[in-house]
Amino acid sequence: AKAGLYYDLTDLIRTETPALFESIGKYWDCTTVDGRIYGVPVLKDMGTEELARFNADYFEGEKGMEIPERLPGLKALEPYLKDGTVLQTQTGSDRYYVRLYQTGSVVNASVQSVSRELLSDRDQWDAVFEEYETDGIYSRTEGFSYDITRKEDIITALQAIYSDYAAELRTGTSDPDVVAPVIKKRMEAAGINEVLDDIQDQLNEWFHDSRIGAGR
Repeated sequence: AKAGLYYDLTDLIRTETPALFESIGKYWDCTTVDGRIYGVPVLKDMGTEELARFNADYFEGEKGMEIPERLPGLKALEPYLKDGTVLQTQTGSDRYYVRLYQTGSVVNASVQSVSRELLSDRDQWDAVFEEYETDGIYSRTEGFSYDITRKEDIITALQAIYSDYAAELRTGTSDPDVVAPVIKKRMEAAGINEVLDDIQDQLNEWFHDSRIGAGR
């Protein structure tokens, strides 16, 4: 934020989405730097949840593995890794999504049953989200989708620049205070401001067409 890579949302949120501003309350502190707001906290029903999923028919039925109702930690799998019941593969490592454990309020859950005895509730998410539709505060931009075709070449270049630094920033191997200004300079040279202007133009057009369609 201090490097200018994030948009200052403070005035926009207060004037355009006052209900959102009131609903977040003290949690604005999570996305505030030097008294200015640079992001919208996600108020979810649960924090990050790490879990393991097993095919009970295979692991219990064919391999004779006893799947506990609660896995005390990944270390509990070590005996099964050693005897070959559970295999650590490159594909599995490649699919490990580190970002889930960086973003705070993220839920990684499943409706699969972990065993024959411990059955999952297939209606669990209906219960979690039953009030979202009636009581949720929706963004005025709901339904807007940016058409990248007009700036596709620039966006491809920006994605390539991001890829050059993404892994090292996510894992903390580079100093953001050093790398962020470099990324900003490269992206500005590649045309990021042109893309931002195009997004704003399309959003303005979408708002205009939406008002006409609604008869306002």
